[in-house]
Amino acid sequence: MNRFAGIRERISVTVMSLLILLTVAVTWSVVGLIRRNTFAEVSDLVRQESRTFKLLHQRRAAELLVRTRFLAAEPKIIAALGTPDIDRETVQFLADEIRGDGDLDFLLIRGRHPQAAAVSMKGIRPDAAAMAALKLPRLAGGYLVIDDKDVHAVSVPVSIGGMVVGSVSIGDFITDAHVRDLKPIISSEIILCVGPMEERMRVAATTLSRVSQTRIDAALAAVTSPGPAEVVLPPDRERFLFQSLALDDHLNGCFLKSLEPAEAAVNAVLKRAVVIAACFLILSFLAVKRLSEALTRPIRTLAEGTASIAAGNLDIRTDVRSPTEMRLLGQSFNKMAERIKDLLAAEERAKAGLEVRVVERTAELVESNRLLAAAHHDLKEQTAKRIQYEKLAGLGTLAAGIAHEINNPLTVVIGRSQALSESLNEPLAKKTAETISRAAARCGEIVKSILRFARQEGPRRMPVHVNLMIDLALETIQTREDFKSIRIVRDYRPDLPYVLMDEVLMQQAIFNVALNAFQCMRESRGRGTLTARTGVAGKKLRMSFADDGPGMTAEVAARIFDPFFTTKDVGQGSGLGMSVAHGIVEQHGGNIFVEKTGPAGTTVTLEVPLLTEIPFPEEEKQRAAGPRGVSIKDKRVLVVDDERDIRDLMKSFLEHQGCHVTCAESGEAALEALRGAGDYDILFVDVRMPGMDGSELYRQITARSGGLASRIVFVTGDTMSEETQRFLKDTGCESITKPFKMQLLAEMVGKVTQAAG
Repeated sequence: MNRFAGIRERISVTVMSLLILLTVAVTWSVVGLIRRNTFAEVSDLVRQESRTFKLLHQRRAAELLVRTRFLAAEPKIIAALGTPDIDRETVQFLADEIRGDGDLDFLLIRGRHPQAAAVSMKGIRPDAAAMAALKLPRLAGGYLVIDDKDVHAVSVPVSIGGMVVGSVSIGDFITDAHVRDLKPIISSEIILCVGPMEERMRVAATTLSRVSQTRIDAALAAVTSPGPAEVVLPPDRERFLFQSLALDDHLNGCFLKSLEPAEAAVNAVLKRAVVIAACFLILSFLAVKRLSEALTRPIRTLAEGTASIAAGNLDIRTDVRSPTEMRLLGQSFNKMAERIKDLLAAEERAKAGLEVRVVERTAELVESNRLLAAAHHDLKEQTAKRIQYEKLAGLGTLAAGIAHEINNPLTVVIGRSQALSESLNEPLAKKTAETISRAAARCGEIVKSILRFARQEGPRRMPVHVNLMIDLALETIQTREDFKSIRIVRDYRPDLPYVLMDEVLMQQAIFNVALNAFQCMRESRGRGTLTARTGVAGKKLRMSFADDGPGMTAEVAARIFDPFFTTKDVGQGSGLGMSVAHGIVEQHGGNIFVEKTGPAGTTVTLEVPLLTEIPFPEEEKQRAAGPRGVSIKDKRVLVVDDERDIRDLMKSFLEHQGCHVTCAESGEAALEALRGAGDYDILFVDVRMPGMDGSELYRQITARSGGLASRIVFVTGDTMSEETQRFLKDTGCESITKPFKMQLLAEMVGKVTQAAG
């Protein structure tokens, strides 16, 4: 047998040597090809990203050019540059104001006169020497340096009657943040350099955490062609692909793509190739060994038969005619038979015990995995809810900051729609104007609710006509085109008393409940009927909304008022509508619940405490009564408001009432009017104005004439601000909250002049 083992070894060694050489050659060739392809892909990526950056740079220059042309047509700038005796402070104020309003980094206004020039930069006030040495950028974009600030700017001439009187330039600071904003779309490291490409360039901005002039000089020195080139930068000897690109005359972009990830990828491929080659060689070795064994198998038949019996095959027989081998086989069989039986029995017993332990351990692992998956799911839900709550909190803060700005246009809409309604005789047009007025008034109430939400205030309860409130909510929903097929049945109790509640909040709750029913019916059948009912149960007001949709399961009904719970697809619903309605009803001390649900539809009921005797609000009584017997004709009125539309609206209405009205767009203009025209019967003053606001104007008037100050009526769009409320309380003057109805102006003129007279 030893002789045949030597033959098998020689055959195996020869074949395996050839396979090893072939495997090494193929592996080396494949890795080399991958390395070259990887370098080519990285080079193409660097070229593409450099072209993308230049395109973005040109697009930003074009955007700046459009904005600059818009500013060049700005009347304020044209007026300033066309005024020969204008002072530098006025031009500087104009530049600061325009730059601040447009959120610009850099604004330069330069006229024919030395005083008609000003530079405004975010966070920087350049000195006169830097401004005088500043050169205008090109129309398509150029590079500037002022007060050590790198600026990319464009310039547009300003013309009056075809004659150029100056120019306007705007630009962006070239900072690290300027290029880091492009990292999501450009993976290469970006370095913006200043100076000609063939000379020593200075670093202006970069995405690298640390960059030095030495590294830039080393990169430029290593480049001998315009295409991407491989460079090694000190001090870390890191390998990069370097691509330079001229953006402007003195602004260049350098793009560095590290080759370390590509090298790592190639090394990973090399490792995998080595592993695959090793596996191939192992399999080849096994195959070669099997082949060599097949060549010597006839000679080894007797030895293999003996080994099979020793391994447990007690029934094996060999067809060997050699007496010597048969004798050896018989001896092996007699010695091994009993021992094999004992070993097999012990093995079976051990195998049975091992299977039991495996089953038990598997069950434990399955249970652990189930608990872990449940905990992971709960964690994801809690995280999603927390994120949503934080978004809503941010939304409330944003709403508080902008809500009062909506009141100015709402005042104009209400006033103009009222005037339009009074001037129209055609019934349909008159009704349309009244609808606009009511909708704008509702918007005003919604704005107040937004402000109360932002300041975490509770509901403001007023006597409400419930049936009318429900009608307004349902009509708002049914105006949508996709809900035209939904029919509304009203089953109201006609003798319902007024109920004390926050009309805007409660109408929002009814809107959410009804909208949910409308959506269910439309999605299930495309049509349906919603029945709205009102009634009284004991000391509670009941409002129920029944639809004939598909109904809901018990599980959905149990969770319908949970925050963020929704049965709609992702992106189709926030899961907050019914939860918000639940919170509003609870704020009113009431309850909301699913009264019934099933295949025939769902009924949702709202219950709130009922007050059977609610007095008409005193404020409304006084407003309805008005200043009886007081004529406002020929009264002299001064309107002070920075919003031109509101000034025109108030002037038009009061002049229609017979008053003599003067308008001023600022506190300074109001003081000029008072010095020129003398006394006024009443002054309407906006609280919040740029420059001299209402409070400062009040102090100026008080210092001149205390009697005139008592005839001021303040107009504000944010009386919910603590500062505004404190100011109005300290002055003791009358006030009007935007948006307001025009009749309130006449009532206020009569009230103030009657008190003063």
